[in-house]
Amino acid sequence: MKTKRIIASLFIAFFLLAGCSTNASEKKTTDKTESSTVEKISDSSSAEKKQSPKKKKIALAGTYYTNEGSTATVEQLSDQEWKITYQVSEGEMTATFIPDWQSKGADYQSKTQMSKSDGDSGFKIDITAAASGEIKLTMSDGNPDHQMTFSNQKPKVTADPVLQGDLSTFEGSYSNDTTEKAIAESGFTLNGYTPTNYYQNQTTVFPGISKSGEDWIYWAGSSHAHYKMNKNQLPKKTNGYYEVTFLGTNAIAIEGKELVLTLVPSGVSGPDGKTSDENRIFFDSDNQESLREYHDEWWKAYQSKQTETDLDVEAILTGDFATLAGTWKNGEGRTLTINADGTTDNQEKIVAQRSEPAEDGISYVSIMPINGGGGAAIALYKIGATNPEGDQSDTTRPRIIITQNSGSFPAEEYYYRQD
Repeated sequence: MKTKRIIASLFIAFFLLAGCSTNASEKKTTDKTESSTVEKISDSSSAEKKQSPKKKKIALAGTYYTNEGSTATVEQLSDQEWKITYQVSEGEMTATFIPDWQSKGADYQSKTQMSKSDGDSGFKIDITAAASGEIKLTMSDGNPDHQMTFSNQKPKVTADPVLQGDLSTFEGSYSNDTTEKAIAESGFTLNGYTPTNYYQNQTTVFPGISKSGEDWIYWAGSSHAHYKMNKNQLPKKTNGYYEVTFLGTNAIAIEGKELVLTLVPSGVSGPDGKTSDENRIFFDSDNQESLREYHDEWWKAYQSKQTETDLDVEAILTGDFATLAGTWKNGEGRTLTINADGTTDNQEKIVAQRSEPAEDGISYVSIMPINGGGGAAIALYKIGATNPEGDQSDTTRPRIIITQNSGSFPAEEYYYRQD
């Protein structure tokens, strides 16, 4: 009986110990579960804190592109501040900004003020960070012409060939009213060319863009300066027009010297604020000089103005100098003003010399000093009349030659009426 009581006591003790152990285990499990729950809540709170839009960190550093081919660079200055560097027509521009992120579904957006290096405080930068990984930066002051949009995704296809260095759309000769007026006033003999050369566009007077092999060439015209497009610096597009860098290739252009031309497409407002239906080229540091596309037969406008009054040779030979009156100028820059009474601005007078044409078929009058002394002859060429000994003049206009002898005269010696 005593033995049975001992066994019963041991069984009860073992049962109590087992119960205590189970309670402890259950308590430990409960404590661990509660601890795990606290950690999860804490982690969740932390995650929410990390994902708070305003404090979200998005890596913006890198190169950004426009559809036109321009680029911008973004770099991080501090934990919150960033800097963007990009090009405008005036040169390199920088600006700093601090994003203020707001969640928009799976995307994030920020729109904050920019601090630009030129002091313009009217610009804001609008950033969209898409879940796809694309980041777009739009800088604007509210004026659509000033807005620039960049993306961290490089354009797959550039639709604009000019930005790839293809100047085909600007290929050809160029001119302006100043150049054409100077040529007309020279009697179409400027730089030693003949009127025929000008009428058939057989001169090197006019600037132009052309392709030679793999190179795009800019010929500056009468200056004979020759340039080649810099392949290491592709054209840039600003406000709808292009800035193209050329390098001098001959001594006149100064070999290796940089020349930046502004190429303005038709229908686009240029640096002068004007819009034309023709392509234009602007040059010099201030873009003050400009050229337009070359016009075939441009000379007709000047010719028609200056052929209204022909020489009445028969009247001149009888002393009526009305059709000879006016200011005459030759290609060498010399001028002679003849008055209706036959006097000139050089204290000379016109005297009818022959009543019949000379043997060469051309009529002459004399020009002599009023106070006496030796003189010269003036050959009179009506419209259509040609020098039988060789004619280098514009036969569609009245002309005169001041000479001592007949002969074939250089184009620049012929005088043409200026008024």
